[in-house]
Amino acid sequence: MEYSAICHDMDKRYCYAIDKGKFVFRIKSKKNDIKRVVLCYQDKNIPIDYIDTRKKSTMVKIASDKFTDYFETIVEFDVRCMRYYFELEDYEGTVRYYGNYEYHDVIIDDVHFMFDCPQTLREEEMFIIPEWAKNKVVYQIFPSRYATTEQVSDKLWYKSPIKGNDDLKGNLRGIINNLDYIEKLGVDIIYMTPIFEAGSTHKYDTIDYLKIDPSFGKEEDLKELVDKAHGKGMKVILDGVFNHTSRDFFAFKDIIEKGEKSKYVDWYYIEEFPVKAEPGKRPNYKTFSYFGGMPKLNLKNKEVEEYVMSVITYWMKNCNIDGWRLDVGDEISHRFWKKFRDVVKSINPQALIIGEIWHYAGDFLEGDEWDTVMNYHFFDAVKGLVAKENITVSEFVGSLDFMKGTIHYNVHGNYSGHPIRK
Repeated sequence: MEYSAICHDMDKRYCYAIDKGKFVFRIKSKKNDIKRVVLCYQDKNIPIDYIDTRKKSTMVKIASDKFTDYFETIVEFDVRCMRYYFELEDYEGTVRYYGNYEYHDVIIDDVHFMFDCPQTLREEEMFIIPEWAKNKVVYQIFPSRYATTEQVSDKLWYKSPIKGNDDLKGNLRGIINNLDYIEKLGVDIIYMTPIFEAGSTHKYDTIDYLKIDPSFGKEEDLKELVDKAHGKGMKVILDGVFNHTSRDFFAFKDIIEKGEKSKYVDWYYIEEFPVKAEPGKRPNYKTFSYFGGMPKLNLKNKEVEEYVMSVITYWMKNCNIDGWRLDVGDEISHRFWKKFRDVVKSINPQALIIGEIWHYAGDFLEGDEWDTVMNYHFFDAVKGLVAKENITVSEFVGSLDFMKGTIHYNVHGNYSGHPIRK
């Protein structure tokens, strides 16, 4: 039995509530090392010689990747605090008992040597994801190139290849005029890349977060789009670019003009004055990547945080949007995203929060930050299997099983064959 490969922590990654009185427990081990795992649990506060509350639940191997087996069980109980340990049996027939990060040769009967699960705390931390978002089809729209109500020449509209700065004059009215088509495609959620005022066609360099880019239309157009989409049973999600702004954003413009005397100096990460971004050289302030046109906001600054919260509040209340897709989400602190979630869910508990992250996102998906992510892990696995043909079917399944075994139960979805113990 490979002790060093066995992993369980008594936190909300490995022990968490998915409903009142219903809990998921997880443990992982070296692949093909552990044959059987049993969760043994009891009430912490009631001595067993008074009332025997001891119970057991055989855990299911729900996933296996290249190196690891993942075991899980769901149990129902109603106690103030539960104490538990694991009975582990390997393929050699060796049995060990694992509790409170120690291994024992005999059954653990002292609660002080068990793991701890406070029920009320775990239920307060419950990860609640909007039911409407499950198993839905998301349709991504790049507004400047989707549909237009303006005159655009065929030469431009059908140009190939499209270059980065090509503007096809797409706008919100063009999207509104195509809602019937989008509905017929079976779309449930419309996700638009940034629509706020910016200097580029992609709009990821925001100039004004409180203004629709004039080339796309007006706030009334967004309201109409959302209302008509809702009338067809579709949701609308906006792109939130809060990691960085344009150099023409009011705060950075003030820094350019006033240097270190600007009251907005702490809104960014300025290394020296005057601020410079010369071609081929690293800017002297933090940016998205090393692109000088996108200075990075200092979201640790309370004023910046409050400004962003006012932005999301404005659009959610004024236009009734259904959620946010968050650009460069993994380069922004967990502290900020926790605050972000609190504000979003206080306005609309059913709003959806989607993070952009290109790698494993477990630390963002524990119930107090995002609801889900743009699943590049799945995309890469499909691309490797189908397009590049550089991974096998077993490797593809293993890649998905890694996510299944590590991501929160409510994020990856329910699956059959999972027993619930009472």
